[in-house]
Amino acid sequence: MRKLPAFSALVIAWSALCGFAGAATPPPYGNDALFPELPGYTLVHESRVYASQDLWDFIDGAADLFVSYGFVDLHIAYYRTTDGREFRVEVYRHDSAENAFGMYSQERAPENQYLAIGVQGYAEEGILNFLAGPYYVKISANKTGDAAARELEKIARALATRLAQPGDWPAALALLPTQGRVKNSEQYITESYLGYTFLHGAFQAQYTQGRSFEVFVIPAGSPGEAAHMASALCEVNHAPPMEGGVCTFKDVHHGDMDILISGRYLAGVVHCPDRETRSRYIEILQTSLR
Repeated sequence: MRKLPAFSALVIAWSALCGFAGAATPPPYGNDALFPELPGYTLVHESRVYASQDLWDFIDGAADLFVSYGFVDLHIAYYRTTDGREFRVEVYRHDSAENAFGMYSQERAPENQYLAIGVQGYAEEGILNFLAGPYYVKISANKTGDAAARELEKIARALATRLAQPGDWPAALALLPTQGRVKNSEQYITESYLGYTFLHGAFQAQYTQGRSFEVFVIPAGSPGEAAHMASALCEVNHAPPMEGGVCTFKDVHHGDMDILISGRYLAGVVHCPDRETRSRYIEILQTSLR
């Protein structure tokens, strides 16, 4: 039996000692890994792979938004049948599960029909899109109707199985209050939250308590960064100093607003004119962010 070079043997031993042998398999990449063969369909891969610098060639109007959410690359394939049905699959890979969720959250709507595929999927006439870890998958059919909808779901489930990603939502969503939250209204805003360039990485959801408003949580990199964002927001609105980590003011663009700092988190209630409601949600946030 051929002996391993001493260095190779040392690497293998060290990997086993550190537990590297049991490390998670990296996410699939490349056409063969992403798209499973399915009985009854001819699978055709599109040879071109789109990167961030040329995504505009494929989706000119939406490319900027995808790139802002850490878009890495796009693979495309077609599932075709002998009777002329075609299903185009677009697999958008992002640099993190949070950014993939952010892009997904920009295109879904609370009133969509939702499916338990990947983390979550939603369907409209002739399309089915779903989220799976760092992947946002979009499938469209050249025909509509119940039969096409069933095939869209069949293909989507096969792709979700192939991608083999955890079915977890971003952890920060659990920090948002559940009381009064509009189901499937959660979003991740990667940059310029509320139009302010100094606010970034915000998780928000819509709420109804007599009228609609939003609650947000920004997990900053450190308490200092959270404090800096809060100070900038207060300063631009000529707000009074924060008391007990809370500040109430009228934002020049968004009306009455309460914000809270808790450790590395900046949170707040926006577009809610009722002070009692804002105070109640700030109290809920103080508890969830401890």
